[in-house]
Amino acid sequence: MRVRRLMTSLATVGLLCSLVALAPATVGAASAGTARTISRVGTGSATTGSFTPSDVPDTSPFVEEEFPGDEAGADADAGPDPFDGSVSLSSGHAKNGAPTSSAPRAKSNPDFRSGFEGLNHYQQRYSRGGNQFSVEPPDQGMCAGNGFVLETVNAVMNVFHSSDGSSALPDNTDATRDLSIVYGAHGLYLAEVGALDSALAVYGKGQHIAEQLAAADPDNAMEQIDVADGHYEIGTMLSGGGRHEQALGRFRDAAQRYRRLAAADTGNTQLRLSAAMSCRQAGEACQALARRAAGAERERWRLEAIDWLDRSLGYYQPLADAGALVGDDVDAPRAIRARLTALRAGG
Repeated sequence: MRVRRLMTSLATVGLLCSLVALAPATVGAASAGTARTISRVGTGSATTGSFTPSDVPDTSPFVEEEFPGDEAGADADAGPDPFDGSVSLSSGHAKNGAPTSSAPRAKSNPDFRSGFEGLNHYQQRYSRGGNQFSVEPPDQGMCAGNGFVLETVNAVMNVFHSSDGSSALPDNTDATRDLSIVYGAHGLYLAEVGALDSALAVYGKGQHIAEQLAAADPDNAMEQIDVADGHYEIGTMLSGGGRHEQALGRFRDAAQRYRRLAAADTGNTQLRLSAAMSCRQAGEACQALARRAAGAERERWRLEAIDWLDRSLGYYQPLADAGALVGDDVDAPRAIRARLTALRAGG
């Protein structure tokens, strides 16, 4: 959901093409012949990088000179006269150079070893408070060594750890969060095309980053929501692949996190809707497990499904009464009641 929350206010900006991307609005199921729809949730806005303004009274001149002290501008002294001596050119046949040997190279079928998403157009456009231009083509510079990779693209720069692609610069939370969103977007795409295991592995990298950011700043609600969103998204991927018990664990975690966040921000409709969706998905996962089970185990899953769906309805109904539901969610209370009726009848 965090990927879609950002995408609501941004057009897709070169997903994985210029290294950072944002997710599509909806994701289909991986399994052939079936489809699943995840409702678009939330809104967001572009996050701009911090910067020192050049037009704030008492802090800096209203208009900064591009070259302070260069009052003469174009009429200034052009400098010393050009060199007028002779130049000796090498013949290109030096015989005393140090011998070198080439590193082994794949003669055919080279394979990809490792990589990570670097700078992107979003960062180029919105750094320095958004006081940037859209510049094409991306003019990249890069150097690497001692475990780091320094990359520049047009007017932005970052330094990464070569081991995992995380930023090595201090206080670079925005860029690190962008990286987690990229992993999430790529993971959702892989799930859509049926590569579930790869999708989980890639999305898991982004989730790990989100959890690190949330742990470092537990009072930052946005980063706590990112973690909850990640559990929900992973749950939907697992559920779409028929792994309902694993999915249930993710939906449980997401529901608990959304519940705590909603309790701390009672006016936030989106958090209550997210809690409703997580509880509903947990109930549907339990119902799917009940259908596969027999005897006491079937009854246990049936009762847990009822419990989760009751919780979901407890979130959905007040939102419906307040007219806060839109799209597919408008029908959610009716659909949940129908499912509860079937479950209570032993279905």
